[in-house]
Amino acid sequence: MAEIGSLLEEGTYYYASRFRYNEGTYVYGGYSANGGGFWDGVNNVSGVLTVETIPFPAEIDWANLQWPANGEIYVNEVFNVYGRVFIEELTGSGTPVDGLQAWIGYNVEDSDPSEWTTGERRLNGSIGDEDEFRQYWRTDEPNRHLLLRHPF
Repeated sequence: MAEIGSLLEEGTYYYASRFRYNEGTYVYGGYSANGGGFWDGVNNVSGVLTVETIPFPAEIDWANLQWPANGEIYVNEVFNVYGRVFIEELTGSGTPVDGLQAWIGYNVEDSDPSEWTTGERRLNGSIGDEDEFRQYWRTDEPNRHLLLRHPF
């Protein structure tokens, strides 16, 4: 498979195929709804590729702490926490959104989450048109017990 270019800038690009057998002359193939043939610029024409920049929204449309609301684990157990985010026309594809960063954090006090200890998360997957991220915590110290509760 040929690559037109690794990173094309925004704009319109025209393309056609090119062939040569042994040391013969190059021939060019053009596109036609009827099957194509040698490029002639009238009946068999160039393909057209338009590259546009996806406009990024000014803000995230929706975000949440998906679940669980609370939990309890003991030594060597794992506690999974999930968060979801929605950005119109960007999330939900199953692939990471360029420029989107996700963190799930914790603190010993119920306070402003912007001051908590956080860890950046990778995409766990897409659920509908939302992207989901997962954080897990594990205690491995003897006699340590982790209890997380949502302040209802």
